[in-house]
Amino acid sequence: MFFDLLSTECAEELFLNLNIYYDECLLKLFSKILGYALIVLVATIQWPQILRVLSKRSGEGISTLSVILMLQASSTSVAYNLQKHFPLSTWGESILLMAQYLILSCLLLLYNKRPTFMLGFLFLYVPFMLILLLPLVPPQGIIFMKALNLPIVTVSKIVQIYTNYKHKGAGEVSITTTLLVNLRAFGRLTTTAIETKDLLLVLNYSQNCLWNTILSCQTVYYKRRRKLKNK
Repeated sequence: MFFDLLSTECAEELFLNLNIYYDECLLKLFSKILGYALIVLVATIQWPQILRVLSKRSGEGISTLSVILMLQASSTSVAYNLQKHFPLSTWGESILLMAQYLILSCLLLLYNKRPTFMLGFLFLYVPFMLILLLPLVPPQGIIFMKALNLPIVTVSKIVQIYTNYKHKGAGEVSITTTLLVNLRAFGRLTTTAIETKDLLLVLNYSQNCLWNTILSCQTVYYKRRRKLKNK
């Protein structure tokens, strides 16, 4: 079932027969618990970044293009997982990430003094998402769009990494958000490999781990350097 932690067979083996050496079921139980824990964790993953932008009334150092590309990646991820009927524990936080990236995108456009762009962006995004969810796009189209996430995520991360390098600092990029995004990528790689074994998703999360690790190290380095410089 959509929300089940374990299949009937696994529940019987582990809790009725007390067969704690049933490795396959133990692995699935671990994956389910990790999956739902990630959903809870990611519920607020972008809020440190959103609140930082709101408090500073600035998106300095944050690439708007990078955030919009990540919004597109999250949106197609939701549509892809719904179409595949994968368990909510393996992707549920993508819905929350989608909403948070949408809010962050609008804030960045607003504080970059582009309110017209923000309205135009919303005007285009809402119908796009409705088309994906209804669904009006055939299955092969959704798969193709999900495959596009590989280069899209790569470009979005490189843009942010380059922005940090260009400014020799991380600006208003939140360390907390960056590290949580990295943690989520490694967690999702684990749950996806165990539960869905979907090659496209495994590839997506693998590259996420790579780029997020680089971005995390870069952000920590620049923030630490600025802190030492200000002493």
